[in-house]
Amino acid sequence: MRRSKHVVHQNRSGTDADCDLTGGSWMQVDLAEFRTIFFEEAADHLEVLEEISRALVAAPGDIELINRMFRSVHSVKGAATSFGVEPVVEFTHHLEDCLERVRCGQVTPTLEIVELIVGALDLLQGVIEAAKSDQPAPAAAAELVELLRAATASAANATSLAVATETPLEVPFSADEDLLREFLDEAAEHLDTAEQVLLDVGEGVATEDAISTLYRAFHSIKGVAGFLSLDDIHAVTHAAETLFDRVRSGHLRVNAAVVDTVLVCIDALRRQMSLAEQWLRHRGSLTRDARLANVLQELSLVDAHQAEEELAAPSSEPVSAATASPASRHGAQENIKVGRERLDQLINVIGELVIAESMVQIEFADHELTSRSLPELRKIARELQDLSLSLRMVPVRGIFQKMSRVVRDVARKVGKRVTVRFEGEETELDKSMVDRIGDPLVHMVRNAVDHGIETPEQRTAADKNPEGLLVLRAYHKDGSVCIELEDDGRGLDRDAIRRKAIERGLLQPSDDLPDRDIYNLVFEPGFSTAESVTDISGRGVGMDVVRKNIESMQGFAQISSLPGEGATFSMWLPLTLAIVDGLLVRVSDNTYVLPISSVIESLRPARADIRRVAGRGELLVLRGESLPLVRLHELFNVTPHMTDPCDGLLVIINNRGKRMALFVDQLIAHQQVVMKSLEANYERVAGISGATILGDGSVALIVDTPALHRLAFSH
Repeated sequence: MRRSKHVVHQNRSGTDADCDLTGGSWMQVDLAEFRTIFFEEAADHLEVLEEISRALVAAPGDIELINRMFRSVHSVKGAATSFGVEPVVEFTHHLEDCLERVRCGQVTPTLEIVELIVGALDLLQGVIEAAKSDQPAPAAAAELVELLRAATASAANATSLAVATETPLEVPFSADEDLLREFLDEAAEHLDTAEQVLLDVGEGVATEDAISTLYRAFHSIKGVAGFLSLDDIHAVTHAAETLFDRVRSGHLRVNAAVVDTVLVCIDALRRQMSLAEQWLRHRGSLTRDARLANVLQELSLVDAHQAEEELAAPSSEPVSAATASPASRHGAQENIKVGRERLDQLINVIGELVIAESMVQIEFADHELTSRSLPELRKIARELQDLSLSLRMVPVRGIFQKMSRVVRDVARKVGKRVTVRFEGEETELDKSMVDRIGDPLVHMVRNAVDHGIETPEQRTAADKNPEGLLVLRAYHKDGSVCIELEDDGRGLDRDAIRRKAIERGLLQPSDDLPDRDIYNLVFEPGFSTAESVTDISGRGVGMDVVRKNIESMQGFAQISSLPGEGATFSMWLPLTLAIVDGLLVRVSDNTYVLPISSVIESLRPARADIRRVAGRGELLVLRGESLPLVRLHELFNVTPHMTDPCDGLLVIINNRGKRMALFVDQLIAHQQVVMKSLEANYERVAGISGATILGDGSVALIVDTPALHRLAFSH
C-alpha cells in the first residue's frame, strides 16, 4: 500500500498551511501513522526553535528572529490542529499570539517578554512529549499561558495608549493591484458576514456555529492581509481571531460588551480598507487610521479582564434561524468571481450583437428576402442578452442585512427598542443599483427609527408593544422592483408638514392637496419638522438625497401613512440600468424612448378634451381629471410634423404619482433597448438619461421622466 504523507505548503498569506493528502477514498487512513509523522516533524521544529531562542536572547530586538520563530510555531500549531493534538494546539496558539503581537509592533520585545517566550519554547517540548504519551500537559503550561497573556496584554495596552495620541501616519506601501482588489472584495464579504452574525446573536447566546463563522471570517482576512503587508488590518484581525479562539475553547463568553467591541473592530477594518482603496486610486503612501490603536486596546481589554470564574458553560440550546451561519441558512453554491469591467464589456458586446441582428432583419426585409435561420438567430441573441443581464443580478439580502446594524446603532443612541424583519430578501436587482440604494436606505431607516418609532414609554401609553417594528420588503411588480420600508410608529403628521410647507412658501394657505402630495413634501431640500437638531437627524438633509438618488436610477419614491399606525416609504426601480424596456415614439425626424414603467396609456384626444387655462397652459381632460399637456417638441426645440394634438398622439406618463400628457407625432413600437451613457460619449442633455442604437443604425434618445417633468414645469 502506498504511504500517505502529511504535506506542509506555503499559502498565499505567506504562512504555513496544512494539507492532508490521504490518497482518496480508496485507502484506509492510519491515524497512528499520521500522529507519528506529526511528532517527527514537531521534533524538527523544536530544534530550529532552540537555535532561534539562543540568538534571540543575544538580540531581543531582532524582529527577523521573531518572524522565524512565529513561522515554526505556526507550523506546529497547524499540524497539531490537523491531527487533533489539542494540548499542543492550545499552548502554541497562545505562544503564537504573543509572537504575533511582537512582530506587528503591538508589544515591545523587552527582556521580560523575551524571557517568557524562551521559557514557553522550553515548555513546548514538554507539552509535545506529554501529548505523544497521551498524558496531560504539564501543570506549568497553564501558568505560563496566563503569564504570556497578562504580559502581552499589558504591553499592548501601553503601546496602544502611546500610539493613540499620534496623528494619522502615511507609510510607504506597494502591493499587487489585482490581489489587493480581490482581497478588498473578499474581506468586505467576510466583514458583512461577521457583522450579520453578531447582530443575530445580539445579547443572546452565541452558538458554536456562529462563533466558528466569526473566527473563520477574521482568520481569512488576517492571512491575506499579512501577505499584502497590510499590517494594521492584520493586527486587528489577529486580535479579533484570538478573542474568538478563546471563546471557542470556552475561556471567554460572548456578551453585549464583546458584541459592541467587535462591531467597533469591524468599523475600523472597513475604514482601513477604504484607505487601501484610496491607495489603489492615487498610489503613493498608505494612510493609517490612528483610531486602530484604540480598537486594539479595546480588544485586548475584553480578552484580559473577563474573569475565568464568570465563564458560562457552552450553551446546549438548539441553533435558531437567526444565529445559524449563512452557510447553514442558504445552500452552498460554487461561484466564480468575474471583474465588473469584464462583465460590462460582455454585456456591451452582446448588446452590439442584438443591434447587428436587428440590422440584418431589416436588411432582409428591405430586399424582401426570407431566411429560416434568422428567427433562430434572433432567439439566440435574445437568450444571450437575458443571460448576460442575469449575471449582474444579485439578491437584495446583503444590503437589507446591513440595515440591521444601522437600526441597532440608531435605536441605542435614541433610547428605543426596535426589531427588523426582512421580506423578499431573494428579490434580485442589478448589482450597480444595489450598491447605489445603500445611501437612500440608510437615510430612510435613520428617519424611521428617530422620527417614526416612539419611545418604549410612549408606545406603552398608546397600548402598543414597547418594541417597535421595521419591515424591509422587496418584490417585483410590472417589470419593476419595489423596495419598501414600513414602520409601526406614530406615522407622519400631515398638519405639521403642511404648516412647515406654508411657512417655507412651498404651499399657499388656500392650497388643498391630497395626503400623498403633502407627504411627498418631506423630500424637498432642507425640509424638516423636527423640533430639535440631533446628530442623527433634524437638519433637513437626507430625504432630498433619497429622492435624487432614486431618480438618478430612473425610479421614483412614494410615501403613505396612517396616523398612530405607521408609515411606508416605497422606492420603485427598474430591474437594471443596462436595458430599458421602452415605448419608441417619434417627434419630427427624431426617435425617443419613454421608459415603459412610466407609461400609463396612449390616446388620440377629441378636440373637446383639450383646453387652455390662463396661467396653467394646455390641459387634457381625461375621465374627469385635468392633466397638463406637454409638447415634447417644444421641450427639445425641434420642428414637429404635427402641431395639433388631435392629429398626433398623447402618451400619459406618471412621475411620482403626478401624471401628464406628452404630445408626440407617432408611436413606433414597444421594444427593449441597450442603454448607452450619453454623458460619457457626448455631454449631459437636460431631460435625457441616455441613448441607444436601433436596428436601422439610427440613434434614439432615452427620456428621463423625472427630469422631463422638472424641465416642463420649471418655466
